[in-house]
Amino acid sequence: MKEIRIDDINNDIVIFAKDRAKRPMDKVISENEEEIIDEYNKDCPFCRGNEHYTPESRFKIEDENGWTVRSTDNKFPIVDKFQENIYGSHEVMIDTYRHNGNFMNEDEFYNMLLMYRDRYSNLIKDEKVQYVSIFKNYLRKAGASLNHPHSQIVSISIIPPDIERELYISKQYYIENKRYLYDDIIN
Repeated sequence: MKEIRIDDINNDIVIFAKDRAKRPMDKVISENEEEIIDEYNKDCPFCRGNEHYTPESRFKIEDENGWTVRSTDNKFPIVDKFQENIYGSHEVMIDTYRHNGNFMNEDEFYNMLLMYRDRYSNLIKDEKVQYVSIFKNYLRKAGASLNHPHSQIVSISIIPPDIERELYISKQYYIENKRYLYDDIIN
């Protein structure tokens, strides 16, 4: 069961999804999380050849050897379409078929960006979706449960308070200055 909890002091929103505690975790090799050498790991649900561990792909790019990037529903979602108080979806975007693929070549990086664009474009078509976030966890300290290079995309039916504040400030800046805040920041 997932639920939205609101902090009474600062109005921050937290999505509480206790089922995520059941997701698989790679064993920590050391505190320093050493570099992964092998291109394929027989136990990794994200390696090419282990697709039976994950739901069917929502998106993939293939070459003569099979898929190079793919996106699939997260088996342990933060949100899903069956909740009463919050609506959304949560996918895992597998950035590369290579278990040791933290350093990508230009084609791999391009394909990953194509996947990001496709999944974002498809999720915002849903009228209930108000906000989409793409994020990448790298290593256990950042919240990654598996070492294989992957990102996540979450769509939700609310706009987080921090984003609402940012939008409000940006609109006020434009009203007062007749210029976009981000253009001025960049300049």
